Amino acid sequence: MAALFLLALAILVAVALTEIRVYYSPERQVQRWQHAMHKLGEISRDDYPLPHPRTDAPAAAPSDRVTVTG
Repeated sequence: MAALFLLALAILVAVALTEIRVYYSPERQVQRWQHAMHKLGEISRDDYPLPHPRTDAPAAAPSDRVTVTG
């Protein structure tokens, strides 16, 4: 029972550390600053387009596999 508790505690700590690392990453700090400046009316949305996960993802590498049909 204690082992299960320690496992759950370790998972919670790992998740918390990951969330903290993501929250304080330089990219997120820039996004928070840009959002605050937009709310204050200092900059417009066009000045900082937010990345879109599907369209801003790097292009997939071409496949080296050759498909033979016939």
